[in-house]
Amino acid sequence: MLTEHINRIGIFKRDTTEEEIARLLACQLAEPLQTTHNKLLALLLESLSASRLITPKWQRVAGNNGCFTSKLGKPLTAKDLSAAKQMAEIIDRRKERMILDCIEALEATE
Repeated sequence: MLTEHINRIGIFKRDTTEEEIARLLACQLAEPLQTTHNKLLALLLESLSASRLITPKWQRVAGNNGCFTSKLGKPLTAKDLSAAKQMAEIIDRRKERMILDCIEALEATE
């Protein structure tokens, strides 16, 4: 379900597979996923964290494990992700609603 929502929202430069998302959550990606907008990624991950679906230390974990690159291909550090999180409120409201719908759907399956 998470993979479907991620692909529909367009968080990464290309669609992801369920296996990739599972590897991402286990910090075992062969190569980092490239974001379309760091703010969308930060809002999704912060929302997952707030719902206790991932660690509250997601920025550090993602940065230390090289999970993501920016749309320009630059590795995203914990500092980059923190800055994106602070700017996440300035995103398209439709995309924000899609992320919230994703979280609600995941919570409903618990």
